[in-house]
Amino acid sequence: MSWMTIYSYCIGIGLVLLVITLVLDAFDSLIESLDSLFDAVDLDFFDLDVGGISLALLPISMRAICLASVVFGSISYLMIDTPIIVRHIIAGVLAYISAVIIQTAKKYLKSHQSLASNKELLLMSESTVINTIADNGFGSISTPRINDSSVSSTAKSFDGNTIKQGTKVKVIEIKDDYVIVKPL
Repeated sequence: MSWMTIYSYCIGIGLVLLVITLVLDAFDSLIESLDSLFDAVDLDFFDLDVGGISLALLPISMRAICLASVVFGSISYLMIDTPIIVRHIIAGVLAYISAVIIQTAKKYLKSHQSLASNKELLLMSESTVINTIADNGFGSISTPRINDSSVSSTAKSFDGNTIKQGTKVKVIEIKDDYVIVKPL
């Protein structure tokens, strides 16, 4: 097998997997499960904090690996007349840099998801008690989101009374670790 074939496979497989991860919603659960598998291996102690941004020095995610594969294959393909060791070192370094950039961007965006939108969602939506809120105690509520998912929150009754499971409630205040609700 020639080097050109190997580079073509790197580019082709990387692009196909990137397209699947970025475009096809039909594979969303598969991609999320693969990404969660890679996220489980995510080692934060390999991150370097630079100006409030955490650089992922060990970029392990589906998209980072796919991008690195495409970059490695493309750069190697373009540098075919360069000696093989130089070609692979340059392609490997550029593939690594691209994977670090994509993984860092992914981590940054995940950590800065709009908390305001979740708070607005809680204050504007009708929620359902999923674990009974005990007298002067805590329980939990579920608030539906637009994309068929829901947000679960620890909740406390505004007047200290019990609110049974299944009761529709409204969030009236958001504390640091919990929300205060009243029955509708």
